[in-house]
Amino acid sequence: MADTKKLFDCRIEEMPTLSKFIYDALQRDLGEIEAEYPDFNDDYLSNFDDKRNDVIDLINPVHFTNALKIITARMGETGKAMRPYLDKLEGYVKLADKPGSTPALTVILKDFGISPVREAISDGDVEELDLAFRTMKKNITDNYEALVAKGYDDSKRDELYALADAVNNDNAAQNLEVDKRDAKVEENLSPLNVLWKIMTEVCDFGKRVHKSANPAKVDDYTMDSLINRVRNED
Repeated sequence: MADTKKLFDCRIEEMPTLSKFIYDALQRDLGEIEAEYPDFNDDYLSNFDDKRNDVIDLINPVHFTNALKIITARMGETGKAMRPYLDKLEGYVKLADKPGSTPALTVILKDFGISPVREAISDGDVEELDLAFRTMKKNITDNYEALVAKGYDDSKRDELYALADAVNNDNAAQNLEVDKRDAKVEENLSPLNVLWKIMTEVCDFGKRVHKSANPAKVDDYTMDSLINRVRNED
């Protein structure tokens, strides 16, 4: 771990969007700010943009972004592949839930857990999918004899489980990529610190120019407001 001290108050992953807000505000108001403080000119704006790109390349290098896109797309396709198995499973649960069926289910159809799994797939929420699948899997195990009596079998179950395992494995691989990226960034905080100094300087002088003349623009140069905006958009 490098000895470089972290100077910025935002999360590392927020820096590209946060700096874009401030850069856009400066670009929009450059004429007004430069008229008062000539240091804030086209060269300053260009340097700001260069430092932003240095940080973007550090936080989201092309190979990292491409790797995440591939894994995310694969998880989406695997999730979709689970849907036919869920549809058929629901049919077996419906049959086993009919009055007089033996052995009786321990839960009714709507509580079996199939719908939450479908919703998690639709939302692309891998963590929620894992939680929902665990609940459904327990209900399959607890009611396996009743499902088998209606035609369910090991192959149908195992194929569904294999798809869920594939999603979890891809999620773990994605998290590993993020952890490796974060470790690299933590070892090289200098570009983020440099960008943060520029951002805070722009905010300082942007507020000085607009506080009296145009108060509506002050929030565009107020770091706490901008950080909240980033988090609300996320």
